[in-house]
Amino acid sequence: MITMNLSQVSSYIKNFPFPTLREKQSFVLKEIDVAFASGYNHIIVEAPTGFGKSPVAIATALTRGSSYILTHLLRIYGLNMPGTFRL
Repeated sequence: MITMNLSQVSSYIKNFPFPTLREKQSFVLKEIDVAFASGYNHIIVEAPTGFGKSPVAIATALTRGSSYILTHLLRIYGLNMPGTFRL
């Protein structure tokens, strides 16, 4: 059984770039924490349009110190969150 590092989870939430966090985003951030704690080095998040994958990715990158985001929508990321991504 894997236990979550609660200080790490709260760091994900602290680094969340918006004032509110959806329930499913919180669940995914906890799952990401469990995956990294289990020894995974790469995480793929697949979720529908409107889920809020971008803020989850930002919170993960800020908590972990770095991140790679692979998307065909990088221009949209840059427009919606200026200063976050370099094109």
